[in-house]
Amino acid sequence: MDEVIKKVSEMPSNKKGYISGIKYYYDIVMKTNGLVEDEELYRALVGFGVELDELIKYEDSTSVINLSEIFEKFYPNGEIHHLLDLNNLNVAMDGISECLYRLKKEFHLEKWN
Repeated sequence: MDEVIKKVSEMPSNKKGYISGIKYYYDIVMKTNGLVEDEELYRALVGFGVELDELIKYEDSTSVINLSEIFEKFYPNGEIHHLLDLNNLNVAMDGISECLYRLKKEFHLEKWN
């Protein structure tokens, strides 16, 4: 057999996978036209991107907490922001939400679930 066995340290971590998922869905959201119409939403999206860059760079729990707090701004009054809904970004937002949830579990941040 030519199968190579990798060391655990060489395998991608679950955290990296969830971070990549957030990045993937965030990129879809940011490529959508019309979100700049709402200044507050756009500022939150840009802030989310800045914090996501920090998470990619350092992989720390503080960034996960900050992303979770910013993410709540995309759901005013518990409902998806009307511009996100209008642009059919529900699936992307659900993907970000799921990855954030999983990251909080990975970092043992159940308090923020």
